[in-house]
Formats: sequence, structure tokens, C-alpha cells
Amino acid sequence: KEWEEPKFQSLLTSNIWNSNAQEIQTILSLKEWNDPKFQSLLTSNIWQSNAREVQTILSLKEWNDPKFQSLLTSNIWNSNAREVQTILSLKEWNDPKFQSLLTSTIWNSSAKNIQIKLSLPYWNDKKYTKLLTPSIFTIAQKRIEEAIEVAENFSIEEWITTSFLRKSKIQLLALIHYVQDNQIPLIINEKLHPIFSAPPSVLKKKYQIDLKLLVEQEKIREVKLC
Repeated sequence: KEWEEPKFQSLLTSNIWNSNAQEIQTILSLKEWNDPKFQSLLTSNIWQSNAREVQTILSLKEWNDPKFQSLLTSNIWNSNAREVQTILSLKEWNDPKFQSLLTSTIWNSSAKNIQIKLSLPYWNDKKYTKLLTPSIFTIAQKRIEEAIEVAENFSIEEWITTSFLRKSKIQLLALIHYVQDNQIPLIINEKLHPIFSAPPSVLKKKYQIDLKLLVEQEKIREVKLC
């Protein structure tokens, strides 16, 4: 009878067959669907989960906190109840500087990855808090650490962006030495030169810079220094 309700009709998709009749019945009969804040979760992604997981996630007390309600989107079903609970219970969310990271893309990360990123020491320094955007979760810890190390060695840490963090240490060194060798300023109009945020294809097309070749040259430079 639940299919007569408009709010459930978006769930009538072919992947419903990932669940059995009892699971479907249990999910549809959950009292939480009467609460408007949960109705955005009623998409076919829900069939990736099971009734127990769905019920556990919906019953979490954290959903009463306004700062978490932006996370109530259908890709929450990419996670399981244990991951969701761990992520929401992190003490770091009480710190205003981390609250900009509370977007639905967080469900593409694991609780372990999120904990590691939030515990990095750089966020205690105001010059690095601008790097706290949701994309930080898609960048490996080692890349973050090495990129900041490079930036500090060349005194450009004030101007780096998350795009800078995406490049490997040797790529960054290769670009810095390219700029220095060609007497190009690292900082232009109080911003880091745009080559540091450009992907390899743009570097080649717009700036005629072959990053792969620069990296090979950087390896030779390092060998000579040794």
C-alpha cells in the first residue's frame, strides 16, 4: 500500500530487486519518513543498504543538530551505519573552522580518512585554514604534507591552494625550478602563479609546459645535487 504515497514513488526503480520483500516492507514502514528532513533520502540509492542499516542511520541523535542536516542526501547510502556514526561523532565538528567540510561529498570518504585529515597539525595555523574545503578529503595525506613542506621551503605557503596540494612533490619542485630558471615571479598580484593550479593538459596547451619532461629534468637535477 506504501506505493500509493507520492514520497515513495521515486524508489520504484529496477535496483529495488537488490532487496527482498521483507526488507522493502521494513524500510518503507519506518516512522522517520514522516519527518520532512529525511525525505531527501528517499531515492533509489537506498536499495544499496538494508533495513537494519537504514533504520540505524535514521535514528542517529546527531540529526537533531542543525550543522549535520546538510549531510542528509541520498549518497549517505554509499556509507554504512558504523561509518556514518563515527564520522558524525568526531569532536572536530565542534570547531567552526571544520564546519565548511560538512557537505554531502563527505560520504565518498571513509571515517579513517576523515579523521586523519582533520588531525593534521597544519589546521592550527591560520594561514592554512583556507585549504579546508571538502576537496581536502580527496587528496592523499602524503601529498598534503609534502606540498606544504615544499611551500615552506620556498616561503610561498601563504599563497598555496588545494590545487597546489594535488601535485606530487617532484612536480612542484619541477615547476618552481622552471619558474626560477626562466626568471618568472612565483607570486603575481598576491597570488601564486597559475601554473601551480593547472592540470598537465592545460600546462601544455596554455603555457607550452611539458610537466612530464620537467619532472625528468628535475630527477636529473636531484641526482647531480647528490
